[in-house]
Amino acid sequence: MISSLANIDVAFKALAPRNADWASILPEICVAGLALFCLVQAMTLPKSLRWLIPTTARIGLALVMIMALQGGTAWNPAEPTAFFAGLTKLSADSAQGIRVTFLLSALLTSFLAVRFFKERPAPLRTITTSSWSSPRPSCCSRSPTTS
Repeated sequence: MISSLANIDVAFKALAPRNADWASILPEICVAGLALFCLVQAMTLPKSLRWLIPTTARIGLALVMIMALQGGTAWNPAEPTAFFAGLTKLSADSAQGIRVTFLLSALLTSFLAVRFFKERPAPLRTITTSSWSSPRPSCCSRSPTTS
C-alpha cells in the first residue's frame, strides 16, 4: 500500500497535506463526537431515560465552549496562525467569536427543541405492507365507457 501512495499526484498532496494540525479544529471535532454520542443515546436508551439526551448535549456544549475560550492553545492561538497548509487561518478574536456564536446557537436550539417537542410530539408512523399498495385515485381508475 505504501508503494501505491508514492505515485499520488503532486497536486493532491498539496491539497491534502500530511502535516495537518487536527488540534486546531479540536472544538469542532468534539461537537461532532458529541452529536454522534447523542444519536447513540437516542437509539439505545429506553423511553424513561430519554431526558438524558438533551442534558448530555447541553453539558457537552458547555464543556466545549469552556474549552474553546481557553487562550494560547492549538485551537485558540494568541497570534494569527495558518493551519492545513494555509487553508485555515485562525486568530484569537475571529476564532473565539465564531465558535462562541455557533456554540451558543446550538445551546439555545437544544432548549427550544425540548420545549417544541413537549408541545408538539413528533408523529410516529409505522409502515405496514398495506400502506405500500395504495388504491388508484378516482381520476386514474378505468371505468367502462358508454357509447
